[in-house]
Amino acid sequence: MFSVSRFVLVSSIMAGAASLTASASVIHLCVNNSKGTVRIVGSASACNAKTETALTWNSRGPEGPAGPQGIQGKRGATGATGLPGPRGATGATGATGATGTTGPQGPGGFNGAQLFTTSGTWTAPPTITHVMIELIGGGGGGAGALPDATTGGQGGGGAYTKVLFPVTPGDQYTVTVGAGGIGLPIVGTVGLPSIFSNSGDTVAVGAVGGSPGAGAAGGAGGVADTSSVDLFASPGLTGGNGGAVSPNGVQLAPNGTDFGEGGAGSTSGAASNGAPGAVLLTW
Repeated sequence: MFSVSRFVLVSSIMAGAASLTASASVIHLCVNNSKGTVRIVGSASACNAKTETALTWNSRGPEGPAGPQGIQGKRGATGATGLPGPRGATGATGATGATGTTGPQGPGGFNGAQLFTTSGTWTAPPTITHVMIELIGGGGGGAGALPDATTGGQGGGGAYTKVLFPVTPGDQYTVTVGAGGIGLPIVGTVGLPSIFSNSGDTVAVGAVGGSPGAGAAGGAGGVADTSSVDLFASPGLTGGNGGAVSPNGVQLAPNGTDFGEGGAGSTSGAASNGAPGAVLLTW
C-alpha cells in the first residue's frame, strides 16, 4: 500500500503528465513499489508486475456547471448581397371592371362640303345642326355700244356673304344660285341674288347681285348684307367704264372660275352676260 504523501506526489506528477497527454482519454502509469517513482506508459501491460503497480484514470474530469453568459460582441460587417432568388409565379389576372358610362359627345369637325354652281336642294345630314354658307350673287350684265359708238360699261360684281347658320337634321333646304345679268345694248340687266332658304321658302341668307353696265359707265357692285348673322360680308366691285374690264368676281373653284363677275361692255350692240354666282356649303 502507498502512503498518503506518496499518493499526493504521484497525483501531482500525474496532473503534469495529463497536461502533456491531453489528447489521450485514459492515462496509464507504472509506480515503482520500492522507490515510489512513476513513469507514464501507453498501456497497463507495460508495467513490471513484480516491481511496479499499474495505475490508470481518465484525463478529463466530469463537466462542470455552465458559466454565466458573456457580454455580446460587436456586430460584424454586413456581408455581400446574395444572388437574386428565382422569380415567383405570375399572379392570376383580375376580373375586368364594368364599362363606364358614355361621356358627352364632343364638338364635331367638318364632315363634308358641297359647291353649288346651279340651283338645287340640300338635306341636313343626321346630327348636323349648323352649316357654313358662303354665297356670291350673280354679276351684272354689260352694256352694248351707244348710238355714238361709245363702248358700253362693264356690269358690277356680285356681293359676297359668309354665315354660320343653324339647321335642323333631316330638313331640306333650297339653294338658289344667282344668274348673271344679260348683256344688252345701252343697258344690261341686273345680276340675281344667291339665296339659301328653308322648306317654307323663307329667305334665310342671301348675297345681292351686281348692277348692269349703263351706257359707258360700269355697274355698281352688289350691296353687302349688313345682317347681324353674317360672319363676313363684302360688296361686289364696280365694273370698268367704257369697255374697261376690271376682275371683280370671287374665285372659289379649283379651276379659278370667276363667280359673280360683271359682263364686259361692247363696242357693238351686244355685250357680255354677267357670270353666275355660287353657293358653297360646309358642314
